[in-house]
Amino acid sequence: MACVEVWKSGRLLICRRVDEQRAKRGCKVCLGSAGEAREVLREASKHIESPETEDVDILAILDVFDGDYETALECLFSAPGDRGPFLPRPFRYAQIYGLMGNTESAKKYYEEARKKYDSGIEESPEDSKGNGLLGIAYAGLGLREEAKREADLLEKSMSVNKDAFYNPKVKKLAYIYLLL
Repeated sequence: MACVEVWKSGRLLICRRVDEQRAKRGCKVCLGSAGEAREVLREASKHIESPETEDVDILAILDVFDGDYETALECLFSAPGDRGPFLPRPFRYAQIYGLMGNTESAKKYYEEARKKYDSGIEESPEDSKGNGLLGIAYAGLGLREEAKREADLLEKSMSVNKDAFYNPKVKKLAYIYLLL
């Protein structure tokens, strides 16, 4: 298994596994700057019939790191589907619009996500994945008490073990409190 790493100012920002066959199809594996990472991903996408959603999200994240928010939005809007590796696309749109200072558009996407995941919780309340996403939406909308309630539900659903740090629920919990 090969890995694609993105570093900025001496800090590891992203590390994604890439299967070796894909890496051998012309992709550089050792990377330096975000610019090189962008080139590698764009080159890799030429060798793949339909780029994976994760690749599109990584390209958008690189654009965000460079402060090129418009290009990040174009990249995300041009990709099919609304799933991302950690957060569904409406959350990514909200993040980017928030970084641009466009709070109205950011709130619009947090509200869209809130509606989607609020209805999902009613259908399946035991689904803690939904609770985490709903908590992020509430936090993005500034609804502190609702976000804390969802964070508590998410926390109660988590198991504590040596691998807990790598649990996606931990990331969602941290993200809720980051937004609050």
